[in-house]
Amino acid sequence: MLSTFPELLFLAPLSPFLIRLALASLFAYASLRHFVSKREEGVRTIGFAAGWIPALWIQPDGDIGASAGRMAFKILWVIEAVLALFLAGGAYVQLASIVGGVIAIEWLVSKRTRPVARGTAYLALVLCVSLLVTGAGALAFDLPL
Repeated sequence: MLSTFPELLFLAPLSPFLIRLALASLFAYASLRHFVSKREEGVRTIGFAAGWIPALWIQPDGDIGASAGRMAFKILWVIEAVLALFLAGGAYVQLASIVGGVIAIEWLVSKRTRPVARGTAYLALVLCVSLLVTGAGALAFDLPL
């Protein structure tokens, strides 16, 4: 079947670029949501204000499971932030889309770590698979070989 607007087909490399920017903003939002923690007294604090350097290792509070869970939660926001940077910059996009797909599956499985709605997590998974297949698109450091 013929295309309705064949003059617009030269813009095809821009679609993975827009997908990359949408996923980068989603993972940056998720990273920010995981970075902003809720303390016991109900006051929202940003990790820098609460002292993020001691939070990078497990504090011995007697409950090993809870401290390991907090450590995994902190590792998740770092991975999401790095993933957002790679996607926005267009570097290692296919590798980043694999990691992003794993994180999106983790969001779907675990309600505790999901920063967005379930439908948004499904959409992120589909967009990661799309980027894995199509590549980085325009304005990226990744070049098709």
